[in-house]
Amino acid sequence: MKYQPLRNFLLLLAHPVSILAMVVLFVNDHILRIYWPSWWTGKIGDFAWLFFAPFVVGALIALFFPNRPVLEKYIGITAFGLIGGVFIFAKAVPAVNALLVHQAALLLGIPIRITLDPTDLMALIMLPFGFWFWRRSEKVQMAFPKRAWVVLPFAALLTIANSAAPNYGIDCLTITDQKTLAYSGYYSYITYNGGLTWQEFSYSAPDCSKNAQDNTIQDINHPDILYLFSSGSNIEKSSDGGKTWQIEFDISSGNPVKKAFYEKSLRESTLIPPGPLDAIFDPNTGNIIFAMGNEGVLVRVESGNWVWVAVGDHEHIEFTTIDALFNLSDEICLAIFLAALLLFTWAVVLNRSGRKEFVLGLSWVICLVLFFLLPSVQKRYYGISLVEWFILIYSLIITLLSINILRASIGNMRRTILRLIGQSLLSAILFLLPYFLWAMGILSNYNLAMTFALVFSIANLFMGLHSIKNLSKKTQQPHVNSTED
Repeated sequence: MKYQPLRNFLLLLAHPVSILAMVVLFVNDHILRIYWPSWWTGKIGDFAWLFFAPFVVGALIALFFPNRPVLEKYIGITAFGLIGGVFIFAKAVPAVNALLVHQAALLLGIPIRITLDPTDLMALIMLPFGFWFWRRSEKVQMAFPKRAWVVLPFAALLTIANSAAPNYGIDCLTITDQKTLAYSGYYSYITYNGGLTWQEFSYSAPDCSKNAQDNTIQDINHPDILYLFSSGSNIEKSSDGGKTWQIEFDISSGNPVKKAFYEKSLRESTLIPPGPLDAIFDPNTGNIIFAMGNEGVLVRVESGNWVWVAVGDHEHIEFTTIDALFNLSDEICLAIFLAALLLFTWAVVLNRSGRKEFVLGLSWVICLVLFFLLPSVQKRYYGISLVEWFILIYSLIITLLSINILRASIGNMRRTILRLIGQSLLSAILFLLPYFLWAMGILSNYNLAMTFALVFSIANLFMGLHSIKNLSKKTQQPHVNSTED
């Protein structure tokens, strides 16, 4: 490899010290943070990542500027500067942190979390060490290891797939010195009015034992009144000391559409259990506060009314019909893909060739895989993901290719081409119809909607093939092997 900057960064990534840092990051983020989260696991990953991340960025920059000697000395400085700057602002500036999280989640289509914690800046000490390592590599001639090209995508994937410590939202409530506190990870919040408003109290290692024993809370002012709860279930009330129970507040996720919307809307991992997770009786106001995880808290005021209250960035999300329709972003992308693929199928049948048929077969395999992998009921983040970008771009490409093939096969018969395009669009609408009925609650089962969509698609495919057959007879153009490829 002659291009020295790229060679140097790949050598650095393949160095045993860098590989060790990647292993430490992987173990820390995907094992220790999940099963044994602590203050240390929040720092170890940052130290490891800051060592090799500039090498990844430097290699990527070098790929985009090959054979530019004038830029060689600036690439490394730029890489280290970018990593250091982004890390500082993401950890210390709330607005930048929120912007990075939002944009990364929209781009990747998965939940992204970057912990806002200025104390993490201590890990910046790794940048000078990495910088020295890079400058030293410029002076040392080493054999280029084959594993270098394998390590680059692995290191980039570790950066994207960085798993933050699980954040259960508001999962613990306690009273300290007659003050009601709520805990979420390392953050604690305090209320002075019985849970109706909250403000940040402290940031430290969590030190909270759940208040409610056996998921039961007693109204201190009325000892016979008990409240029973469990994660993801309704809150029940007993007025006779627990002999009989009745539903006091319905918090069930309801239909699967609402459940899918709720799971996609969470900022954190959707493996986190929903509330109620804890409960407490506020002695100052008589209110009963339920910890609702990522939905903040649910407060039963003394008058008997129930109020959803946001705590920090954890808040309850109301579900509307518009939300149900937006929940179908994946299906809409698949419908666009199907319309383009049907048009491409009809065009290839009209004008066959080996390469076109190979692309057609591959496209149908992709379509079927996506059909079963991208349902709304899966736990994914809102936004245009990389997969959806691929679907949309690929759909545009095969649509333009189809129109070109049709024009070459049947000439400038605009009405015929427009009719085929219209038929493919109708197929997309019919494909989406069962999903819209599911989103509106008319179809109760998502798998039933998938079945109807699949049947409609197959029917439209054969209707289009019948039209192509009639068109072929009408134009008296037999299928021939095209050489235009």
